[in-house]
Amino acid sequence: MVKPGTLTCPVRSVARERPDDIALRSDTLTWTWREYDDAVEGAGEALKRAGVGVGDRVAVLAANCPAYAALVFAALRRGAILAPLNLRRGEAHWRRALSRLDPQLICVDEAHRDAAGGYPTLVLDRITAAPDPTDAAIDLAREAAIVFTSGSGGVPKGVVLTAGNLFAGAVASNVNLPLDVTDGWLADLPLYHVGGLAILYRCALAGSAVYVRDGFAPGSTLDQVAAGNVTILSCVPEMLQSLLEADPEARILTRAKLILLGGGAIDPRLLDTCRRLGVPVLPTYGMTEAASQIYTADRLLPGMEMIVLDDAGRASPVGERGELAIRGRAVFTRYLDAETAVSDAEGWFHTGDLGRLDTAGSLEVIGRRDETFVSGGENIHPAEIESVARVYDGLDDCAVIAVPSRRWGRRPVLYATPAALDPTALRDWLDARLPKLLVPDRVFAAADLPRLALGKIDRSVLLTSYLASQDVESS
Repeated sequence: MVKPGTLTCPVRSVARERPDDIALRSDTLTWTWREYDDAVEGAGEALKRAGVGVGDRVAVLAANCPAYAALVFAALRRGAILAPLNLRRGEAHWRRALSRLDPQLICVDEAHRDAAGGYPTLVLDRITAAPDPTDAAIDLAREAAIVFTSGSGGVPKGVVLTAGNLFAGAVASNVNLPLDVTDGWLADLPLYHVGGLAILYRCALAGSAVYVRDGFAPGSTLDQVAAGNVTILSCVPEMLQSLLEADPEARILTRAKLILLGGGAIDPRLLDTCRRLGVPVLPTYGMTEAASQIYTADRLLPGMEMIVLDDAGRASPVGERGELAIRGRAVFTRYLDAETAVSDAEGWFHTGDLGRLDTAGSLEVIGRRDETFVSGGENIHPAEIESVARVYDGLDDCAVIAVPSRRWGRRPVLYATPAALDPTALRDWLDARLPKLLVPDRVFAAADLPRLALGKIDRSVLLTSYLASQDVESS
């Protein structure tokens, strides 16, 4: 009997009901639900031997792999707190994160076994299955994961999510976009991001298979879609663009059941292309603090509430732009190193994202509030300029940064790809379409734009590069 406030691990539940059905695939192996549950048991036994108990933190330095997926549910069963570390950020970030986490154990793959410093280490590749079932109850009130944000607003924040947050987000996603037991969701988004982690929860709850892969590979992805092993994909715009380049007539992509598209600003031309070709793309808005999705398929997820706030913190009229605020069971409990979540007296978490809701409830996300800057006493948001620039023929992508100006305080400068663009022609084109205030003072053409994880543009790197170039010019 399941106690109130607890949940039997869904991997165990499906293993009992459909032990021989496919649960997990990778490029090298396939697990049935019985084998998946055995692997979870093996990872749990390894955690136990390492002294990991309820409330202990377990950091992870590993690429996506089946053993990582098993570790996620093993930590849940042990009552431990999983803290996946961003592999792309390098050793300086890992050291800072580990200092803040003070983990009981670090789980690594072979490639990262020497990066754990002096902490006790468990190599994931060496965990073996343990087919002797133990208690698989999960306390939903316990903290279950610390997931670091991308750091687009500065230093990455450690978002503390309870098991209840993670399962509430997964349940809401599955109600909004029902999964079938014949579905297979590709988990090639890193498991150190909430978008990747959430896929494991959704599939386990629905009894659907998950295809775990280390990194994005357009050709292999299309092969798995064609074979029917993958029916659902989660993409950022760059990934989807690469898939379309590999499948220009979308003969394979149209076989997918759905493709969730999020992780940043979406070029309207990309959506138009997908609609024209019949690719089943669903733009989605989410964040780490909400255990992934908030708004998908033109509707809020069940159990999620949203309002738009003006600069004074009051609810904005319908259609007016303001800061998005959310609340619901999937919304996080607190940040690492803080006692409580940053929510107002009514429980609303202020996301820092700017957007508007129309009378039909449709959401338009404009950008980050902390990217807004003042120029000559007027607010400018980079997205106001970028959305117009993206229509320019031949432009692939762009980013606006705010640079110092003695006269105006700050002014917009635009970086655009590819390098073959004519900066003068692009600026003249923008001059004819934007209010004078919004026309960038300078336009630079670049071969590429610096990226954070999941493809978000790193504006801080662009600003540093710009300021360095000005120092060179003035010397």
